[in-house]
Amino acid sequence: MALKKAFRIVQKKEFGRIARTGKTVGNSFLFIRRAPNEVKRNRFGFSVSTRVSAKAVVRNALKRLFAECAQPYARAVPRGHDTVVIAKPEIVKASRATVRDALGKLLQRTNQIK
Repeated sequence: MALKKAFRIVQKKEFGRIARTGKTVGNSFLFIRRAPNEVKRNRFGFSVSTRVSAKAVVRNALKRLFAECAQPYARAVPRGHDTVVIAKPEIVKASRATVRDALGKLLQRTNQIK
């Protein structure tokens, strides 16, 4: 199930703002950038570059997987933050469970989970 539009980051300027002002943490599969926002609700954005896979089908599947994995954390995260999940090339070989665990651990490292 996809995140609702109100909880997604889609505009390029928003991704840029988070890249400039956000806190970054990472592991071997992905990294997260997090910044406070003005809308007082949590929003998630997902980025998978062509360096991860040249095939759009693979990149889009990874974005759907990220959205699925972020869904349970959307309510556990303190309100008012934008979070961008960025894939590293090693993510292509990882299982769904590994991605879910990696995302959860990174959210804990950024002190987002209550």
